[in-house]
Amino acid sequence: MKHWAGKCAVTGLEVEALLRASHIKPWRDSDNRERLNVMNGLMLASATTLHSMRG
Repeated sequence: MKHWAGKCAVTGLEVEALLRASHIKPWRDSDNRERLNVMNGLMLASATTLHSMRG
């Protein structure tokens, strides 16, 4: 949250209950260093998260 200033990286939405931390490189394909790297993530609004998961 702090890295993204509490906002969705795409929409700028600031409603914390609707934000989700999402990995850029999937968790299952990442090593421990990548999993904890703040640069391997995005703060996204829930609707944006669902859209990206559906491809």
